[in-house]
Amino acid sequence: MLAITVLSITACDSRSGRVKYLVGDDSLRAYFSLDARSVTIYASPEDKKEGRIECRLYDDESEVFARMFRVLDDDAIEKAYREKGSSRFSPAFIKKIISADDAEFRPAGDPARPLEGLRVAIDPGHSADTMEEAVREGKYILLFTPEGEKLSFYEAALNLATAMMLKEMLERDGATVMLTRTRGGQVYPVPYDTWVKKSFRRAVREKERDGFITPAAAKRLLTRSSDRLRLKFFNSEFEMPHRAMLINRFRPHVTVLAHYDARDATPDYRTKYRLIKNIARSRGNTSERMKRINEVVDSISA
Repeated sequence: MLAITVLSITACDSRSGRVKYLVGDDSLRAYFSLDARSVTIYASPEDKKEGRIECRLYDDESEVFARMFRVLDDDAIEKAYREKGSSRFSPAFIKKIISADDAEFRPAGDPARPLEGLRVAIDPGHSADTMEEAVREGKYILLFTPEGEKLSFYEAALNLATAMMLKEMLERDGATVMLTRTRGGQVYPVPYDTWVKKSFRRAVREKERDGFITPAAAKRLLTRSSDRLRLKFFNSEFEMPHRAMLINRFRPHVTVLAHYDARDATPDYRTKYRLIKNIARSRGNTSERMKRINEVVDSISA
């Protein structure tokens, strides 16, 4: 539904250009269509082929649609969405939404606390609590000096540190701030290693049944997936929805996602290439040298 709101407030050509920023997986394109005056959502790819509409939002309804998220609770929002279908919002519904108090933030009169009353949710991205976990996520930086000295850090820790600093700054100005996590580690209550052993196969089948992943993606996960791909599936289908639930309960005026780009910023890999050559030419235990070479190779951004 968020994608509907964002897409509906721009012209069709602009929407089409922005779809790539909103669609995290190409399989999602089977669930919506765009035209000059509306965005249409389908419950499944089969429904799209058959023209069975779940919800259609017209351009001139975008403000009412966005406002209903501020004035209705979750159950009422879902009910309104499902009842809408391809029809327009009724005059009575529009009047109800417009007349309701939307609890928008209004700056306080105290210049010392200008953000008094503002609710801000901050989600520090990723979950690693150690470098080992960050390597497992693939969200870390491993640098080497020309002399071969190793420097490492990981994104989850940077995200959390940034979120904590932002929280302190906002609270100083009077805002009420919630963090989805206040320490390293995942937010979803079942640890990943436990979940993957007990629930992975069932979860894949359920997500396929409910249309969240394609049959091809389900087969790939069940037959050929690496631990990193299974972890990615867990994060996208369980960890992130759980964080979204916590944020929605808080009902923030503003939500901030704290992320960094966990990639080596320079395309010049000569330092790492020279290091690999030096390790290969050095003497010593072969398995230890290969371990060091693999560590350097794995740290190079794809």
